[in-house]
Amino acid sequence: MEHLDYTFRVAVCDDEQKDRECICGMLDNIFQEERIDASVRCYSDGGELLRVIREEEKFDLLLLDVIMDDMGGMELAEYLRRGIFNGSIVFISVNKEMALQGYEVSASRYLAKPLEIERLREAVLYCYQCQIKNKAILVPQGGTIQKVFPHEILYVETERRGSRIVIENEKEKCALSTSLKISELEPALSKQNFIRCHQGFLVNLHYAQSLQAKEIALFDGTKIPVSKHRIQEVRREFFSYLEEI
Repeated sequence: MEHLDYTFRVAVCDDEQKDRECICGMLDNIFQEERIDASVRCYSDGGELLRVIREEEKFDLLLLDVIMDDMGGMELAEYLRRGIFNGSIVFISVNKEMALQGYEVSASRYLAKPLEIERLREAVLYCYQCQIKNKAILVPQGGTIQKVFPHEILYVETERRGSRIVIENEKEKCALSTSLKISELEPALSKQNFIRCHQGFLVNLHYAQSLQAKEIALFDGTKIPVSKHRIQEVRREFFSYLEEI
C-alpha cells in the first residue's frame, strides 16, 4: 500500500489552444521547480470538463478561462459548486470586470491575461497548501492503519526500526509508533513545513517557538536537537517560514 504518495491533480480548461499550451507550460515549470508531484490535464470545452467530473474524475484544482464559446468558466463553476466539486478554482481571463463574480463560487484567485508566471505560481501554491492541509497520511500501526493529519504532528523521531509520531489536536496529545522510517515520512512531510533537523528527528516548524545553536524549542516546551552539519539549512528554513506567516 502506498501510504504517503499524493499527486496534485489539476485541470486546465481554455478554448484557445495557445493559451492552454502556455498555461500548461508554466505549470510544468512551477511543479518541477517546487518539486511537487502533479498531474495536469487540459480541456478545450467547459461542457467536456463538466462531463468528466460528473463521471467521477477527481481534481484538486481547476484553472478555468472565464469566457469560452460553449460553456464559460463562470457558468461551469456554478454547476460544480452545487455539490459536485469542492476543490480549488482559479479563473483566468482578459475580462477583469468579472472578478467579483468569482467570489460567488468561492474562487481562490482571479488571474488576468496575459498570464504572469509568478502570479500563477502564487495562486497554485496557495491552492496546493489548502489541499494538502486536509489530506491525511496513512500510517501502519501494528495490524491497523491510522489516519494522521500532518498539521497535527509536532515532530517525528526515530524509534527502533521505525519511528514515533508525536501528535497534538483539540482532543489530546499522544504518540503513535509505526514501522515507517523517518526517511519514508520525510518526502511527504517536507512539503508541509517539516524539516529534518537531525538524523533522528523531523520537526513541524509551525510548532517551533525559537531556534538555538543546538536545538529547536517548541511551544509546549519540548527541545528538539539540531545536528551541527544541519544548522545552516535549519536556520534558513526557520526564518523563511517566519517570513511567510
